[in-house]
Amino acid sequence: MNPDWQHTLQQLLDADAELVVADPAGETTFVAPLARAWRLDADDADCLWLRPLSAPVTGEDGTTVFALNQCPRRALQLAGVHTDGGELVMALRSGQRARIRPATGAAADILAAWDTFVGARLDAAEELALDALDEDSWTGRYA
Repeated sequence: MNPDWQHTLQQLLDADAELVVADPAGETTFVAPLARAWRLDADDADCLWLRPLSAPVTGEDGTTVFALNQCPRRALQLAGVHTDGGELVMALRSGQRARIRPATGAAADILAAWDTFVGARLDAAEELALDALDEDSWTGRYA
């Protein structure tokens, strides 16, 4: 696969992006805004790790927070990747298709809330742990 797609991916994530997954028949099965971190698996260069975000909740103090166990990392097993009109289109090994596109509407609102939450609530170690995309569950604050 041409590594230029990685640059497009980073640009999309930096500017607010969402993931849309469709089954082989083209029916959308999953849509979620994406946190800004991504990585390729060390043991499988065709495995892309991302963090889709769930909707935020109201914390005990009345502010907007995220239940981080509801925002686990996810792997996309890539069979092919190309760009299409500023979007990233991925054929997955499962036969599904995934698209990363600019976020709009509710997805953009969730990303704005995420940025505020990460900047105001998480310490540097927590932010690094989330960005590493190494764990499948969260045991720290905001679990």
